[in-house]
Amino acid sequence: MEAVTYYDDGKPIKNHIEIGLDFLKPKTDCNDCQVDPCPDDPIYSGDEYVCFNCEVNQVQEKHPEARYTDSDDWIVQRGDLR
Repeated sequence: MEAVTYYDDGKPIKNHIEIGLDFLKPKTDCNDCQVDPCPDDPIYSGDEYVCFNCEVNQVQEKHPEARYTDSDDWIVQRGDLR
């Protein structure tokens, strides 16, 4: 597997891996997030949206060492993913 080089403010960052964001949940008290209106209905479910401010907060809570890259990826140093 070839190593991926990420960039932050144009500077290369090596030895990092991307974080999966499947843990993100929209906040019900946020005006910018959209909570699934019918979570038990498979036809209408999946209409959730997590705003960027809530995304930042949730990622930093779970991965305090995470960095946001120029390519809009969240990354952590290899070995730090929990």
